[in-house]
Amino acid sequence: SPTQSTWGYLFSLLCFLMQAQPRGHNKRKSVELMDQENQENIPQGVEGQQATQHPQKIPRESYDEIPVSGILSHSVSENYLDDSELLPLEDCEGELRAAYDLLNSTDWRDQFQALNATRRIAVHHRELLENNMSTLIPLVLNAADSLRSGLAKNALLCISNIYDKLSPGIAASIPSTLPLLLLKSITDKRFVREEALKCVEAVVTKCACKETIESLCQTAGDKNAEICLLAATSLEKSLGVLNTSLADLDVTGTLLAALAKLLQERRSETKSSARRTLQLLTATFGAPLLTQQTMESVPALSQRAVLDLLAKPSERPKTSSAGFRAFLKSKPKADSHDSSL
Repeated sequence: SPTQSTWGYLFSLLCFLMQAQPRGHNKRKSVELMDQENQENIPQGVEGQQATQHPQKIPRESYDEIPVSGILSHSVSENYLDDSELLPLEDCEGELRAAYDLLNSTDWRDQFQALNATRRIAVHHRELLENNMSTLIPLVLNAADSLRSGLAKNALLCISNIYDKLSPGIAASIPSTLPLLLLKSITDKRFVREEALKCVEAVVTKCACKETIESLCQTAGDKNAEICLLAATSLEKSLGVLNTSLADLDVTGTLLAALAKLLQERRSETKSSARRTLQLLTATFGAPLLTQQTMESVPALSQRAVLDLLAKPSERPKTSSAGFRAFLKSKPKADSHDSSL
C-alpha cells in the first residue's frame, strides 16, 4: 500500500544516515593522529610530565643594539671612551696596522675597537697619524657614515680627536670630511647629530684654512635650510679665528659668491650671519673688495645684493612698503558699474 511504501522509504533513509560519517570527520581524525604523534616526540619532564616548550622571547631592540649574530648582552654606548681615558700605546705602529685591518672588517664591533685605537694614536702619536691620513681618513669616514648609530658616533669622536690640530695632512682631508659632517648634523638620531655639530665646530675653529673655507662655500647653496645656516655660522667662526691673512688665501671671490647665496635664504639667522661675515670682509679689504676681478666671480643675479650691502648706508636704495601703498592709491579705480550696461 502507499502507506507501507512510505514508511519503508523513511526507514531506508534513516539507516543510510546512521551509517554515513559526518562531514569533515576524516580531516579531524588526521589532525588528531598528527597531534598524537607530536605529543610522543615532545621530551618528558623530570616527573614524567610533558615539558612545554615556549618560544624564546626576544626583546624588541633598537637598530643600534642589534648585533651581527645573537643578542647583545650590553649596549655599545658603554664602550665610549672619554679623552681622559685615551692612554698611550706601547706598539703604536702595530696598533695602527691592526686598526687598518679591523676598519675593513664586516664586524661592526671590530671597527668600534679600531676606532678607539685610532683615537689613542691621534692623541698621543700624532706624527704617525699625520703620515697615514690619506689612507686612514676614508676608513674613518666610512664608519661615520654607517647606519649603525653607535658606530657612527664613535667615528665622529675619532674625527674630533684627529682634527684637534691643523697640519698639511689634516688640511688635505677637509674637503672630504666637512661635507659628511654637515650631512650628519641634520640626521634624525639626536646623539649622532650633537656629535656631528661638535666635529664641525672643531674643524672650523681648530683647522681654519683655505680648504675649510672653500668646503663651506660649496655648501652655501644647499637645498636644506639647516645646512645653509650651519655653513653661514661656520664661515663666520672660521674667518674669526683665521691665523693667516685672508688676502693670501685667494678665496675672496668664492666667499662673495657664497655670501650672495646665503643672503637670499629665507631664514633670518642665515642672513644675519652672512651680513656679519660680509662686514668682516669689508673691514679687512675695504675698497679692493669691489674690484672687477673679484665681482666677476659673483653670479650676475647676486651682484646687486652684494653691492647694496657693501654700499654706505646713505647710498643704499631705500625700500619700504609705503611706496607700494602710494602706488596703489595713485592707480585709478575701475567703476563698479558700467554705464553701458
